[in-house]
Amino acid sequence: MSVLFALVFGLISDLIIRSGNYSDPKRTIVGYAFFGIYPMGNVLPLLFMRDDILARYTQGANAEWARAFGEFLSTPMVLALTATCFVAALFGGWLGQRALRSYFSRAGL
Repeated sequence: MSVLFALVFGLISDLIIRSGNYSDPKRTIVGYAFFGIYPMGNVLPLLFMRDDILARYTQGANAEWARAFGEFLSTPMVLALTATCFVAALFGGWLGQRALRSYFSRAGL
């Protein structure tokens, strides 16, 4: 599931960046932010197969831990983590653009 999620968001990211001819800094940052969501593919099954996953965790681990895990990674928390990944990637892209302008443009690259 995670690989498929990375592929889809990688293609979306590439389409966004390509729409700016790979040179528009704002579109590059937004494209990077969309690609920054792909790690959420690891927790995506918790949204669709929650009961099965929690039942497996209950059998293989401490039942109290599985209950706490299920309560912590609720649907609103997964959505909040996704939004946090997007915002953090926006910030990282902005920071990268600043570093690129600051250091590499002075060197003529």
